[in-house]
Amino acid sequence: MRELTLLCILCSTLSYSQTPVSFQELGLSFDLPKGWSGQVQEDYYVAGHESISGIMVLFQNSATNATELMQLAVRGIVDEGIQLNVSDDFKLKGSNKIEGFYQGVFNGAQVKCFAIGLINNLGSGLNILVITTKDAFSDTHITEAKKLARTVNFFEGSDTKATHEWKDYIVNRQLKYMHTNTSSDYSGGSTGTSNQITIKLYTDYTFYYYSNSNASFSSQAGFGYVDSTKSNKGRYNIYSIGTDTYLELLFKDDKIYEYVLTSSEEGHTYLNGDRYFVVDIDR
Repeated sequence: MRELTLLCILCSTLSYSQTPVSFQELGLSFDLPKGWSGQVQEDYYVAGHESISGIMVLFQNSATNATELMQLAVRGIVDEGIQLNVSDDFKLKGSNKIEGFYQGVFNGAQVKCFAIGLINNLGSGLNILVITTKDAFSDTHITEAKKLARTVNFFEGSDTKATHEWKDYIVNRQLKYMHTNTSSDYSGGSTGTSNQITIKLYTDYTFYYYSNSNASFSSQAGFGYVDSTKSNKGRYNIYSIGTDTYLELLFKDDKIYEYVLTSSEEGHTYLNGDRYFVVDIDR
C-alpha cells in the first residue's frame, strides 16, 4: 500500500457502498458508523459523511508490535500536496492500538487529523485517519473514528475465487505484449514504432520483466533508428479488492508496477486495458 495522492479524491466523486465492509484477502472487516459510506480507491478505503465535514481514510500498516507502529506514526505523512506532522504525542492504548493527532497542509488547506493505528497479529494492521480543516475539526471527528475502530475484526486472510482463477491461469506462464505501427507520407518517407513487453511469472512468486521499444524513420534527408531495452527481476503478488483483481510487480530497485487484470468474452487477457498473450513460460 503506497502513494497518498489518492487522499485528494473529493468525497462527492465517490460511488458509495454501505456497511459492513469486508476484505477477505486482507483478513479484515469493519462497520462504518451511521451516516458514513465509501469505496475502495486503489490501496485505500475512503469514506465521507452525510453532514460531518472531511473524509475518513483507511489503509494498511506493516507493524508487528506497538514500538514499530509508533515509529511509523511519528514520521508523519508527506507526499505531493500533503504534509502532515505530529501535533501531539501518539499514545499507546492497550497493547495493539495507538492514537494521536496530525496537522499540516492537505491539498492546499490547513487541516487537522486524528489517527488510530491497529496492530494485526495475523498479518497487516490497519490505520484510520479522519481529516478535515482545522476550523471544522471537533470531538465529533474523534468519536466517529473511534466508533469505526471498535468494529474492526482481523482474521486469517485467504484468496478470493477470482484470485484463485487468475493464479491458475497466469502463474508459471509468461505474458507477452506486442504492438507495431508504421506510416508513410507523400514524399516516400516512412516511420515505424515497435513495443514489446514480456513478464514471466514463476511459481515461487518471482518474475522476470523484459521490454523493448524502438522507432525508425526514413526520408529523402536520411534514415534514423532509436532502440531501448530494459530487463529486471523481482517478486509479484496477485490479489483482489472488491470486484477487481491486480497483478503487482515489486522490482528489486523498489519500483512498483500495478496492473488491473481483465478478460474478454472471447478469452483475451488484458493488463490495464492492453491485450497480452498468455503462453508457456519456456516458449
